[in-house]
Amino acid sequence: MANFLIGLLGALPDCVTSLIYLQAWRSPDLLGPVTVKNLMLVMLLEIFVVLAAGVYGGSAARSDQSTARRLLTFVAVTLVLLLFVAGFALAFGDSWWPVYAFLWLFGSRCLLLWLHPGQPRDNAFRSTMLCLGSLGAFIVGAIITTYLPWPELGVTPEFVASMQLSGEGVWIKSPQTVLAFGVLYFALIAALKFKLGRSRRAAPTTAG
Repeated sequence: MANFLIGLLGALPDCVTSLIYLQAWRSPDLLGPVTVKNLMLVMLLEIFVVLAAGVYGGSAARSDQSTARRLLTFVAVTLVLLLFVAGFALAFGDSWWPVYAFLWLFGSRCLLLWLHPGQPRDNAFRSTMLCLGSLGAFIVGAIITTYLPWPELGVTPEFVASMQLSGEGVWIKSPQTVLAFGVLYFALIAALKFKLGRSRRAAPTTAG
């Protein structure tokens, strides 16, 4: 029961993020064109999150890492990546929403490792699977949403015009593909974290 709750709590933030994308896809007028445009750019920020989570997860899996040292590593990785994200934010007119988005995504990704501490072998397995799963879900989600047709739902041509997007490409011409990407991607991450969180032992021991 405890592992079930850990898995549920670990997956909850990504479920919320997936639902936000679903809401933006179905009823974008409720969020507004600026927010929907920001949600599109958040998918680019996810690349930083996957990188940061991989670095932190590898460090957290070490046997000599105390709780205090894990916290220090988490803060250090966060600060380093925030420098890049801050540059990203400045490129969008001194808007700080990318910083808040990164903190939410990175905190959500590392939450499971804090809720479910275990033996170094188990921590290494969870962090590795989470990193590889994130990369796999990102690649598969990007391909599926780019090359398959997706309904507009609330993202009508009139709403797309109000977003005042610039550039070329599928994401620009059909923003619903990015929103569908967000729904699918974060739902997959939530499912993966739930599965990893509820497992009693992440890595089987071998007799030797």
